[in-house]
Amino acid sequence: MTPADSQVRVRVYQLDEAATWSDKGVGFCTLEDCQGVLHLNVASEAEVNRLILDCVVQKGEVYQQQEATLIVWTEPTGEDFALSFEEQEGCQSILSQITEFENAVKENALEQSPPPPEVRLPLPSMKTLPEIGQIILDYSQTAQQRDQLVAFITRDNYFDRLLDLHKMCEDLDILQMLFSIYNIVRHILLLNDSSIFECIVRDENIIGVVSMLEHDPHHHIEVGSYRNFLRSHSQFKEVVPFGNADIEGKVRQTFRLQYLKDVVLQHIIDDGTLSVINALIFFNHAQIANYIHHNQKFLD
Repeated sequence: MTPADSQVRVRVYQLDEAATWSDKGVGFCTLEDCQGVLHLNVASEAEVNRLILDCVVQKGEVYQQQEATLIVWTEPTGEDFALSFEEQEGCQSILSQITEFENAVKENALEQSPPPPEVRLPLPSMKTLPEIGQIILDYSQTAQQRDQLVAFITRDNYFDRLLDLHKMCEDLDILQMLFSIYNIVRHILLLNDSSIFECIVRDENIIGVVSMLEHDPHHHIEVGSYRNFLRSHSQFKEVVPFGNADIEGKVRQTFRLQYLKDVVLQHIIDDGTLSVINALIFFNHAQIANYIHHNQKFLD
């Protein structure tokens, strides 16, 4: 693999101590195989011979794609980095080359551990809630198992299945079951995966998810308060229309993420959850600002 094969234009961000994404500059991303060790480098566009980023590619499911043009990961030192790609093709190219390299390393290994069994969560019912909660806890232990669990939840929109049971328990006023559903949703959120939050803030999911989070067994929350607030604030008044459905979706998504962070999750949020939500909000802001900056019709 040569630099010419993988060089793409990116902007580098690093999460600082104030949990804010700091812009480290624009450069060209390259992947280089150095005697079996893959290096991820970003050479500065503005300054010749200066590297904005130089790190060894880690093994395992470390690099998360957010949206279509973002890669976010945590270094072994605990530092959080993000690459914002100019084009979606460049983002996919870098991720594909990292995956190809890891697969080649695995194929050359003398021994390989067998893959873990595929995770499946039972259909939610009063009888299966304890089993569901235990499976989620068991599969939260390793990155590979978490990824499998997240894939199942988002692929099958498991929140929708939980909501069916939640509605029945609300109608029958079965508090213990409502508390159990709350704890299941809480543990899912604490997987701290961006795909989970992207799934939650969809139009078809957001009201149902916050309604399940109204039944916190440790803090009194007026039933209906979260969902009623979101319903009453679901229509935005556009002083100047964006004229772009994707950008309008980003605005709604950002509002919902902010409400989750500041209100709904205030009692359960941890540093990992905060980092994931802040990253999604930050890069949504960046995409909205970039759209406005490059849309002359909007500015006129």
